[in-house]
Amino acid sequence: MKKILPPLILSLLTLFNAPDTPAQDENDKAVVIKIHTFYDPNKPEMDTTKILVDLMRKNPDIRLEQWGGIRLPNGSGKASLMMSIAGKTAPDIGQSWFHIIRNEIKNGFLYPLNEWIGYDKNGNGQIDDNEAIWPGWKKIKPLWRQVATVDGKVYGIPTTTTAIQGIIFRVDLVEAAGLDPNKPPRNWDEFIYWCQKLTDPNKNIPGAMIQSGQRGVGLPSSGWQWLPWIQTQGGHPIIQLRTSPKTGKTYTFSSDATDYMTPDGENLENVKPEWRANFASEAGIKAAKLIYKLRWMKWLVDPKTGEPVNLTKDDIANGYVMVKERKLEFKPEDIITGCS
Repeated sequence: MKKILPPLILSLLTLFNAPDTPAQDENDKAVVIKIHTFYDPNKPEMDTTKILVDLMRKNPDIRLEQWGGIRLPNGSGKASLMMSIAGKTAPDIGQSWFHIIRNEIKNGFLYPLNEWIGYDKNGNGQIDDNEAIWPGWKKIKPLWRQVATVDGKVYGIPTTTTAIQGIIFRVDLVEAAGLDPNKPPRNWDEFIYWCQKLTDPNKNIPGAMIQSGQRGVGLPSSGWQWLPWIQTQGGHPIIQLRTSPKTGKTYTFSSDATDYMTPDGENLENVKPEWRANFASEAGIKAAKLIYKLRWMKWLVDPKTGEPVNLTKDDIANGYVMVKERKLEFKPEDIITGCS
């Protein structure tokens, strides 16, 4: 796989909801814990199921049960889990996502875990290593701790699940377009060129329900999948601003920062940040222009050389474009829109 975009790291959080006392046989002394997502007796090969089964073997006083909520018509994501929280039938242990947990905390859906993890004694809003009573907390990266912690209260145990997002290509199509698969694009201009060479609006695609030719790149429509594009331009989708109580100066830090030392040597760790979307930054605008160009740029294939020729509004209005010293005339049907 040829990766042009750097990996995007995602994390998942295991969350504890405020539990109701589960019903159980009065002769059964075991504590029943209902689990969402991580425990499935029908899939004993799952790593998390294996771990939890082993936990029950070592602790006979604990009995784990798989939780199953109602299924909502057209419901997706966390709809079933959210309904169960509202109806007080939620599992004891559930799963949240790193970009949603703060909203769930704000709405009071989650139960703080400080009695098991530790307490914020120095007032910096986090549970530091020397404040943790659970050794496992020290093994979690500081950034992930911050995601699960609000005002010194911990609402989740981050897992180490990661995902990598990148760009892959088919070697056979690249070679058929006259490109060298062993020399992938080194910058975005070369990437656009590759996409143009791989685009053929008139090509018949076997099995395609709608024949629209071959396009050089597929652009996912999910908003979060746009984030790596701004990161490749050297920017951050979200930033945090911290204002010095001594000087009144405001400093900008990335969303994943864990060190808040200013150039003057002042530590702003205890300063409450102001979070802002950074899409309108220079990097964000560059990323948006790149996506727009891939989708809407006007160009054509030079019938003499087979090379892509980019068109301006004036070129389109005139019906011709100058290729070095050569005048290349074209018809409206020769114009190709985008390559995605």
